[in-house]
Amino acid sequence: QGRSRRRSSNAGQIGHIRVQKVVQPPTGLIALVFTDVQSSTFLWNFSVDGMRDAMQIHNALFRSLIKWHRGYEVKTEGDAFMVSFHRTTDAVRFCIEIQLELLQSDWPDEILEPEACQVQYTADG
Repeated sequence: QGRSRRRSSNAGQIGHIRVQKVVQPPTGLIALVFTDVQSSTFLWNFSVDGMRDAMQIHNALFRSLIKWHRGYEVKTEGDAFMVSFHRTTDAVRFCIEIQLELLQSDWPDEILEPEACQVQYTADG
């Protein structure tokens, strides 16, 4: 497929991804993904240092997975990303994987203190 993936084993660090071809902006029929960090204004007010660290983790993770899924970063505004994809399947795979990676990332402790940021479990675990 012309791409390889290597993740770092260091906790709290985003892995490296090499993509052999630069992704060009899609044209014609495309898929768009818009993201936003829930409660980010509250979190910035709660802990500027923690949120700064969290956003570095967030942005590095997003950018590596955007490339891995052959997406194109159209723009960012604050904590929000606008990403375009040539294929809908790449967009959907990106959305699923980014959610899983966000759940597994090592976030600054102070960002996890507010109730809105704590892990919540469903009745089935």
